[in-house]
Amino acid sequence: MNPKDTSRILDTVAEEYIPDEVNLLPKITARLERKTFTQTLRARPALAILLVLLSLALLTGVAYAIGRSLGYIPGVGIVEQGSGIYILAEPVSVKRDGITVKVNHVVVDSTRTFVDYQVDGIPPVASGFPICTDPPALQLPDGSTLGFTSGGEGGMESVSGKPMSFETSYTFPPLPAQTQKVMFLSPCQMPAIKLVLVPAPVNFVTPAAEIGATFEASGPKFASTPTLTPIFQGEATTPEPYPYSFPATPTSVPNGSGLYLDKVIEMENSYILTGNFTDAGDLPGALEIGSTSASEYRPHIEEARGKPVQFTVRTDIQPEVNWGGVYNWAYEIPKPVNGPLKITLDHVNIQKSDTTQFQFDTGPNPQVGQKWQLNLPLKLGGYDYVIDWVEMLKKGYLVRWHSGIDVPEGTSFTLTLPGILPSTSEGPWGEEDRSRKDQVIYAQNFLMNGPGPTGILTVELTLYQTVPLPGPWTLNWMPPNP
Repeated sequence: MNPKDTSRILDTVAEEYIPDEVNLLPKITARLERKTFTQTLRARPALAILLVLLSLALLTGVAYAIGRSLGYIPGVGIVEQGSGIYILAEPVSVKRDGITVKVNHVVVDSTRTFVDYQVDGIPPVASGFPICTDPPALQLPDGSTLGFTSGGEGGMESVSGKPMSFETSYTFPPLPAQTQKVMFLSPCQMPAIKLVLVPAPVNFVTPAAEIGATFEASGPKFASTPTLTPIFQGEATTPEPYPYSFPATPTSVPNGSGLYLDKVIEMENSYILTGNFTDAGDLPGALEIGSTSASEYRPHIEEARGKPVQFTVRTDIQPEVNWGGVYNWAYEIPKPVNGPLKITLDHVNIQKSDTTQFQFDTGPNPQVGQKWQLNLPLKLGGYDYVIDWVEMLKKGYLVRWHSGIDVPEGTSFTLTLPGILPSTSEGPWGEEDRSRKDQVIYAQNFLMNGPGPTGILTVELTLYQTVPLPGPWTLNWMPPNP
């Protein structure tokens, strides 16, 4: 039978029983892709090919793309298997002047080059940045170099006064096809390290396939601008709009801020769900994203009927670009899954600021070292503070104030004199003393390039703090039929 005739007959039957607004393609595609690459090959390859060809005949007029040959490597992430995977034959290192640079792992696929290395024996420094912290590069056989595209996470480990060490990873562009030798250019002015690459052994990569990622999500709604505490002395102010001019995100955000699912990777024994929490600008403060977000924003996941699901956080699956206002996540869920699967995030942290002003009179001829005892109470960010005194410095002023111990750690301040520019050559100084049991002591200066202004001065104090914003935000996903 001609495929066009088959398609026409199916269309006629469908028109009688299927409403026009129903789109069957996602379900059909999900059914076609629900088996992993390995399972399909282990089952009946010939039958699988026949089914694909038959499906193509039935789906005339619909673009159908054969899925990519994907794989997963713990610690590296999702890789392309189509043109083969190359890895470092064995770890290699160089040592000079007590510093050792060791390349532990290299994984190359058609989309990128992953390099994991460590540096030991870095001399401690009294100030500034230690050596060896600049990013490395790769040099190809033709002499050209590749710069990194992402990576560099990881902290410096050290004991006071002793040599430091760190381990990190970088992602570079893919190497030219069949490249099996490349030079690693260390950031420590060390000799270049020759990297010898070999084809990855069998079973090095866990076969995987990308499947449909349809989902439903919900979350609370907030005002688009935060409500700030009015400044001291009851002066009315209009809060500045919360700036949310973020770059375009990898996912559309039709529901505003909340959880979004980017893609689902299916393996033989599990699913990896990758997605994000996007700040679309409708939160009452900017989303706080830090190095501990993977643990702070750990959700709870349930199957149907509320049964808890154990999952593994996969920090090795991250987009190449870190988007502003977007926290990316990836969770591995073991099979089988009794859908729908529900991911719930109870809270996120946001950044909030509050500003207040106060005035004091220096008089016509103030002297360096002179203090003005103010004992001025004010509220800032919902907390009670007292401005204790202001002291005149050679090129500015020093302000000291205190609060109760209810102010949490992690808050910070900026001190400005509106309309007066600070020094461009001398940095500000400040401290926070929590050694007392009944109060917290703060101090901060404001320096200028020339003599400080006198007379009636206005001082502006801004508090920045990270506060929890309760949700919940939820995301529901239905796995394919077993």
